[in-house]
Amino acid sequence: MQKSIRMSTFDQGILQAIADLDYRIEPGHEVEAINLAVVDLDAYLKEAGSNYLVTLNTTKVDIPKGINVPEGIRTTTFNVDDGAYERVFEAVKKQMGLVKPRASFVIRLALRGHLQRLLGNAKESEPEIKVTSVDGVKLISRLAEVIQKNDIDKIRRIKDILEMEEDK
Repeated sequence: MQKSIRMSTFDQGILQAIADLDYRIEPGHEVEAINLAVVDLDAYLKEAGSNYLVTLNTTKVDIPKGINVPEGIRTTTFNVDDGAYERVFEAVKKQMGLVKPRASFVIRLALRGHLQRLLGNAKESEPEIKVTSVDGVKLISRLAEVIQKNDIDKIRRIKDILEMEEDK
């Protein structure tokens, strides 16, 4: 099914963020992100709670830093899977109590949900780094025992850097 949507700068930013984060979207084919968002939302709704779309509609979604967002409003035409779109459309009607939601609303919900899941997956996969205090002198003495004599200058530089960091 072919649809069109007028995309604001924010909508274009979400679309670009999805295109950058989702490995399935080839560069230059950002519009495919709309179909993927609808199909993925359809699949996700099967396991999500009956209140997911209401929560999604009220959750703030930010465009990640570093995303090049085109300026202005533009009309985007795209193809979307008929069955997936209809199931998402019916879920929006049922969960949000709407009689006839606009296609643009359904598409925006799908895009926001897709970006939110991508960012959630990215956060889960990042290792947690714990900052601990390090005794620089003890570390350097251990390094000195292990390394060769000609690396002593490098050790002194490391020590100076560690001392400068401690002073901050």
